[in-house]
Amino acid sequence: MPDTELGDAVLTSRSIDEVVVRFLAMWDRHCDNAKKTACVRAIHAPADRSSSGWWQRDVLDDFNFLAFDVIGSLAFGEPFGMVDREADIVLVENEKGKVSEARSRLL
Repeated sequence: MPDTELGDAVLTSRSIDEVVVRFLAMWDRHCDNAKKTACVRAIHAPADRSSSGWWQRDVLDDFNFLAFDVIGSLAFGEPFGMVDREADIVLVENEKGKVSEARSRLL
C-alpha cells in the first residue's frame, strides 16, 4: 500500500473518531437538557410520571445522522455534518459555487 493510501486511511479514521465524539457530545447535551427538564417537572408537578428519573428519546434519527456522517467520512474524507446540525440536511454546492441546504430524505 503506497504511503498516500495509508495516510488517507489514517485521516478517515480520525474523521470517524471526531464524528463519534461529536455524536456522544450531542447525547450528553440531550441528557443534560432532560435532567434540567425533569427537575423543573418535579418541582411543578411532583405526581408526574415523567419526573421519575426516566427519559425517553427516539434515537433513530440520531443513528441516521451518525451513519450518514461516517459514510461521508469514508466516501469523501469529511462528514456531511448531520450530527452537528442534528438534522438530515446536507450542504450541496452547485457548479457555480453556490451552496444550499438539501434534505437527505423526503418527509
